Amino acid sequence: MMTFLMRKKKYKFVVSLTLEELSSVPFVSGQMFIKCRLLDGGSFRFISPREEVKDHQVKWRCSSSFICKMSANPSNGVLDSTILRLSVRKEVKGGRSSQKLGFVELDLAEFAGSGQITKRYLLEGYDNKNYRQDNSTLKVTIGMTLLFGDPLFKRPSSNIPIHPPPQNNSLSDLSTALVGREGKTSNLDGDGSSSLADGCPNSAIDDEKTTQLKLDIRDIPADNGCYSTRIDSVQLINQLVEETNLEKFDNTNDDQEVGLELIVTKDGTTSLACKSNLKSS
Repeated sequence: MMTFLMRKKKYKFVVSLTLEELSSVPFVSGQMFIKCRLLDGGSFRFISPREEVKDHQVKWRCSSSFICKMSANPSNGVLDSTILRLSVRKEVKGGRSSQKLGFVELDLAEFAGSGQITKRYLLEGYDNKNYRQDNSTLKVTIGMTLLFGDPLFKRPSSNIPIHPPPQNNSLSDLSTALVGREGKTSNLDGDGSSSLADGCPNSAIDDEKTTQLKLDIRDIPADNGCYSTRIDSVQLINQLVEETNLEKFDNTNDDQEVGLELIVTKDGTTSLACKSNLKSS
């Protein structure tokens, strides 16, 4: 009952929308544009410029910014869905009318606090019963910045699948997953899906700075220049033993202890003295 009486949290975001391109267009020619409309949280409307179809794709590269209002559940802080509809249309009758090809609905709550994100979406048809939808995909880039509200919020669960990294025990298996044996590299698109690029040249792999998980361990020769400035520890010990005169200790009495002793005074200073000298004093 108390949760029902609590007011929802209010937020304002600055949304940056970039319409990139439409690929796999089933037309050879024609003028196409996108009509954007915010269904919740504001009255934003935007129409992209008309662009020609070239090689079965249309490139807009146009951007627009607007303010979007959002609300969140007061109990858990999860943002409510805010839908932005992108309608792809084609000019007919010399530009006097337009034909609706498909649309994409974006939930802006899923992009909150994620920075700049680029994704691809498959167009949905307006009439799924009498018309078979094509495989045209729309590429968009969205960035959101919090303008007003509590920065502690949660995004709703996304339907985008998550691809975990490969769990291999050896470095060789992991390097094979990153760099294929036949020149195949694994790339991640903006939507998080993975694709394989066949026959990728070595120069392209070098440009992408592909990590190679192979350790090249080589034996350094003994006559290498780095050893010329180092001291041989074995030779130094042998030299000290040869130069030490141990004959003067042979004539000492059995009851006389020979050696050095560490003396620590009351003020904390230390010194070394012979044991025989300590007993005589």
